[in-house]
Amino acid sequence: MRFAWPPDNETGSPGLEGFGESRTLFGFLQDLAGLSSFIYGFSVLRAG
Repeated sequence: MRFAWPPDNETGSPGLEGFGESRTLFGFLQDLAGLSSFIYGFSVLRAG
């Protein structure tokens, strides 16, 4: 599953449509960083 934020302008919606693009690796790293930061913020909110 791919978390795309913000959604790709080319596909118009997050999903596997743009998974075969040249920027796939960069997009994946960006999504992974966003997801990890979201989980970190969520855990901080729960701890506080």
